[in-house]
Amino acid sequence: MLSIHSSDVLAGFKYYHYTPSLPAAALFVVLFALATGLHAYQMFRTRTWFMIAFCIGGL
Repeated sequence: MLSIHSSDVLAGFKYYHYTPSLPAAALFVVLFALATGLHAYQMFRTRTWFMIAFCIGGL
C-alpha cells in the first residue's frame, strides 16, 4: 500500500504565489494610523461630529 501523508502533499503548496512584504504592511499601518489621528484632530478642532465614523472606522 502506498501511504501519502497530507503534510507531504501540501508541503510545496502555495495558495497565493507571492510572499507579502512585512515592511510595506507596517508602513501602511502607520499611514492609516496617522490618517485616523488627523481625522480625530480635525473632528475635535472644528467640532464636526460626523467625522466620528472615520475615527471608529480607523480603529
